[in-house]
Amino acid sequence: MRKGFRIAVVAAAAALCAALPVSAHDAGAALDLAFASTGAGTSLVAPRWAAMTDRMAAGETLASPACKPVAKTRARDCRAADWNRKLDKLRSRPVVRQLKAVNREVNALTYVADTQNWAQADYWATPQEMLERGGDCEDFATAKYFALRQLGLAAADLRIAVVWDSVDREQHAVLLARVGNRTLVLDNKRADLTPLAAVADRYQLLYALDEGRIALPLQIATADQTRPSQRSRTRIVNGGRTLVMQIQPRRRPHDLVAPASAFEMALAETSAPAGR
Repeated sequence: MRKGFRIAVVAAAAALCAALPVSAHDAGAALDLAFASTGAGTSLVAPRWAAMTDRMAAGETLASPACKPVAKTRARDCRAADWNRKLDKLRSRPVVRQLKAVNREVNALTYVADTQNWAQADYWATPQEMLERGGDCEDFATAKYFALRQLGLAAADLRIAVVWDSVDREQHAVLLARVGNRTLVLDNKRADLTPLAAVADRYQLLYALDEGRIALPLQIATADQTRPSQRSRTRIVNGGRTLVMQIQPRRRPHDLVAPASAFEMALAETSAPAGR
C-alpha cells in the first residue's frame, strides 16, 4: 500500500505539560490558509467528528419537525422544530444575511464546558445535543456548519478551523465561510461576522476540517520535503495539554497520496478545558 507522509499526534501526560511553559507555541499558520490546507488526498476523518455524525445518522438529527415529549412531563421540547422553522425562513435570503442570522442564533445558545456537560475532556456534540444542552467552541462551530449546509451552502466554501488564540492563550474553533473573494469568520467569541483580516493576527491555524477530514496547512504538510530522513516536529502547549505533531514526508508534494491507513492519530486529553 502506498504511503504519503505519516502524522502522529501524541498527547503528553499532565506532569509533562506542567514542565513546559504555556508560551511554548511554535506551530500554526496564517488563518487564510484554511482553504488552501491539504489532506494530501487522505480520507482520514477526525475521530470525534466521525462519532458525532454516527450519532446523527442514528437519529439525533434536526430533520423531523415534530416536537418530542419531555420525560415525566406533559411538556414537549420543540427546540429542533423551532430551529428548522428559523432556517426555513432564511432560505430565500442572501448568503451574507444567512451567515449573520445563523451566527447570531447559534451564539445565543449556552456555553457549557465538556467536562461539565459530558464529564469528558473533549466531546463533539451534534446540533440536536447543542440545542438541548449547549456546548463549547467546536460545538458552536459545528452547529453553524450544519445549519449552513442545510441552507444549501457548499461544503467547499466552509471550513471548521481549529486555531491557537494568542490573546486568550488557548485552542479555539471557529467556522470560516467563503463568500465570493471574501472569507468571513463565525466565532462564538464575537457577536458579529468578522472579516478574516480582523483576526489574522490573533488566530493561528492549527488545522482545518474539510467535511470532517483533517487538512493541514500546506507548509506544514510539506515540511522538510527535501530531507525525508528527518521529521518536522511541532509542539503546542495549552495549559494542561500538549499536542505534538510529527510529520515525515516521503514523497514530493505532487506525489502525496495518503489513504486513511497511512495516518495515525491518537489524542489523549487531560482535564484542561478546550477553550471558549
